[in-house]
Amino acid sequence: TGIIAGGATLCSGCTQHFRALFFKHLRERVWDDLGKPFCIDKQCSLAAAHMIKLQPCLPFPLGKSGGEGCGDFTGELLDFGVFQTLLDDFHTYTPQNRSDGGVPPPLMALPSASQLFVELHNIVTSTVHEKYLKERKKYFCLQTVLQRLGETLVPEIL
Repeated sequence: TGIIAGGATLCSGCTQHFRALFFKHLRERVWDDLGKPFCIDKQCSLAAAHMIKLQPCLPFPLGKSGGEGCGDFTGELLDFGVFQTLLDDFHTYTPQNRSDGGVPPPLMALPSASQLFVELHNIVTSTVHEKYLKERKKYFCLQTVLQRLGETLVPEIL
């Protein structure tokens, strides 16, 4: 996550979006070493402009938790909150902190890394500028991703 937060996507908008979604889970060392992201193309510039408008609407300490124009981002802010909950659950779960007497949770009761990345992809994709909708707006379903991973990866990796 530190590499992506550092700008590995080569897109300021994507980097800012990633930083916002993972802000509680990036180490202080990562925050201290962040450079200024840049844009390499028009789509990136539009994504960066989107994040500039979204920033004040994000929860504190990233934003002001509201303001003028935040109603335009209601769906995205709801997605942001759900993603934060999934990420918190993913990072805090250990077999030792279960309150169910050691009974394993049902399948998919806890978010997997695959689920987090599918959710991340779909949230970012939902913000793609309308100019790029036809060629870039592709959502993924977790079950389909897992099925395709199972078909393409050797069993030892899964």
